[in-house]
Amino acid sequence: PSLKYCDKPPLNEIIFRCDMMIIIFYLEFEVEQVYFPYFNDVINKYPQTPIYGNAAYEAADSLKQTGRASDAVSILEKSLEKNNSFSKRGDSILLLAEIYEKGDNNTRNFEKAYKAYNKYLAEYPNSSKVKYANDRKNFLSRNAVHIK
Repeated sequence: PSLKYCDKPPLNEIIFRCDMMIIIFYLEFEVEQVYFPYFNDVINKYPQTPIYGNAAYEAADSLKQTGRASDAVSILEKSLEKNNSFSKRGDSILLLAEIYEKGDNNTRNFEKAYKAYNKYLAEYPNSSKVKYANDRKNFLSRNAVHIK
């Protein structure tokens, strides 16, 4: 049933909304206060190891989820520059491409997204995510200005 302008929502709906807000706040707090400092510590202690790249990916993904895409971009770019072999490297390239493609005004850059998808396709030609990366690259090629 729809609510009239001055109707109050039922109590169970209010409780549900409050519970959801608490859960969202808790998850953001957990990422900010627990996980991110841990990954940041690993990133700082092991800059030339595969652990660094994997921790950078996890930290960047957490930052993206909490609306801090600009911070995620800088971590991913640094990680991909420093380390060519870590298990989350392909995921890092795709995450960076997605942030460039779909991010906010501070991070959106279709040309960089296109290049990142290309990089993924060149480095991981047999991956299960090739079709996705190729579809995104082709979409950008067709729809974004100045990309050939």
